[in-house]
Amino acid sequence: MRVAVIPRGVLTAVGAAGIAVAGLLVGVVVAMVGVKFGVAAMVALPVAALLIGVTLSKPTVGVGLVLAAIPVGLKTLPVGFVVVQGVAMCAIGAMILVRLARGYTPLPWSAPLAWGVAVFGLCLAATPHAVDTTLATKQDIDIALGLLLVLTAYTGAQSLAAVRRLAHVLLAVGLVVALLSLGHASALHAVAGAERVDNRLRGTFTEPNQFGGFSAIVLIVAIGLALGARSRRERWWAIAVAGIDGIAMLLALSRGAWIGVLLAGVVLLVLVPRARRALALTMVAVAALVPLFGLFTPDLPQVTVVRERVSTLHLPASTPYDSRPAIWREAVREIGTSPLLGKGPGQFPIVSRQAASSAATVYADHAHDVLLTTAAEVGIPAALALVGFTLTMLVVLVRAVRRLAGTPEAAMVAGIGAALAVVVGQGIVDFTLRNADIFLLLSVLVGMTLAAGREADARET
Repeated sequence: MRVAVIPRGVLTAVGAAGIAVAGLLVGVVVAMVGVKFGVAAMVALPVAALLIGVTLSKPTVGVGLVLAAIPVGLKTLPVGFVVVQGVAMCAIGAMILVRLARGYTPLPWSAPLAWGVAVFGLCLAATPHAVDTTLATKQDIDIALGLLLVLTAYTGAQSLAAVRRLAHVLLAVGLVVALLSLGHASALHAVAGAERVDNRLRGTFTEPNQFGGFSAIVLIVAIGLALGARSRRERWWAIAVAGIDGIAMLLALSRGAWIGVLLAGVVLLVLVPRARRALALTMVAVAALVPLFGLFTPDLPQVTVVRERVSTLHLPASTPYDSRPAIWREAVREIGTSPLLGKGPGQFPIVSRQAASSAATVYADHAHDVLLTTAAEVGIPAALALVGFTLTMLVVLVRAVRRLAGTPEAAMVAGIGAALAVVVGQGIVDFTLRNADIFLLLSVLVGMTLAAGREADARET
């Protein structure tokens, strides 16, 4: 039922003011873009205007554009944000404007997001005592943007069909990123018994672990779509993407991503009985083909490097260039000195280099663990809130899959939700959430999972 919650006169005034402010901002941005990019801006602006128009008419498109921006998402805009953040802001703004025009609240609320808001509140509380308040404020803005994007995706995916379409957009983006990276696979070179590998694939990301985590997420979503396909064409498309992104993930040589895939695979197996049969068939095929592959290509460098890297999977802490044990000790030290509010959002790379730090001679951008990094920067309560959010999302996922049991959507939703477990598994030995592409992708997946849960509940009633 449509419920007008804002008087029409207020809406008119807000709309007029919004258009005026938006016009001013657009003029400033166009001027800055023109100065920096010249003729290229003249080509890009009509396309951007068209996309904005489409997004305003159908806000769900904006969420898809956030995913589509991932291959170029880390390019910096003249206003200081990266491309994927700029696209996310446009998607959020379009959704808010459309809802206000229809007489709704700016964005609806989803109860599980209270945990995320709690983390954000603790970040704001920790910001004033940060060593670098500018960096801390930037982290606060990134988290706020992620929370708003969760609600935007939650709002935009008004049906399970819309959730499926967004999943296919992610598969197309994952395929492009994987194909762009595979051409560099010949440069892999193992060092120190594959504990270090030079020239690892990183795709369009800044480092291999981020690329490995992204490819792992796409792989799990693709498996879910393959299991829950509504047509043969859709199934083979998802299988093809899963195969290519699976290869890319392996060649990224990210042990954290591999751990994440194993955890996500377990979640998928528990939620979708059909996945157990598919896994059994896959294991039989792999058991038959891998020896033959090794027989015909025994000296292929990529195969050798992957095999050596797998042999170090039980020793993720033994990394000469990361010194994880020392970094973990540093995180524990920081938590001990500031257990409630931490050292401030984004402050780990600064504090870990100070004189009191035991990791002062080690580059440590993060604590190589999601919970340790969160507790060190924002305090133990924030880490506990993050655990609460994770467990709540698991409850939402399990309930949605059970209510959709017997339909293709059950496996699709299980794949999307299980993809979140990739971040949990990888987060045991790494921290990739500072990457805007990864963080906003995670935000979209959370929004899609919440939307699927809402639609599953609606079917139940």
